[in-house]
Amino acid sequence: MSHHERLSHEDTVFLDVESPRNDMNVGVCLVFEAGPWTQAGGGLDFERLATYIESRLDENHRYRQRLAATPIENRPLWVDDEDFEIRNHLRRLRLPEPGRMVELQTLCAEIVPQQLSRTRPLWEFWLIEGLESGELALLAKAHHCMVDGVAGMQLLMSLLDTEPRDDFDP
Repeated sequence: MSHHERLSHEDTVFLDVESPRNDMNVGVCLVFEAGPWTQAGGGLDFERLATYIESRLDENHRYRQRLAATPIENRPLWVDDEDFEIRNHLRRLRLPEPGRMVELQTLCAEIVPQQLSRTRPLWEFWLIEGLESGELALLAKAHHCMVDGVAGMQLLMSLLDTEPRDDFDP
């Protein structure tokens, strides 16, 4: 069943004030032990991680919605994205050596301000390998009209567990 909802006036303002000089994205970078997410031969098990993330999005329907507009008023709406594809929202890259925190911070500072496509749900996850520690970084990025502090925490809580575990099958 299709679901739609008008954006609040405040969230509409976040869309309206966005410009190349005034990005309205929110981002957080988390660093994890890579072990549970690596393949037997080494390297990130990207497909397994994508499947896991997609299974957790069911708790957050907004992450499967895109912007549309009402026909007469031209007011923005959230509508279900019938063509939703998780791989349009997941990016994978490797830090240049030596993979220190300063390189990770620089990369995140370059990625977060880049405008998100308004034709898809307004979020991206960047899976970043190559940290000198052997860890994995996850940069979660979303438009401010989609997340505030509470909504961002709800997403992270649906993705993360409070105790370490090795089984991540959905």
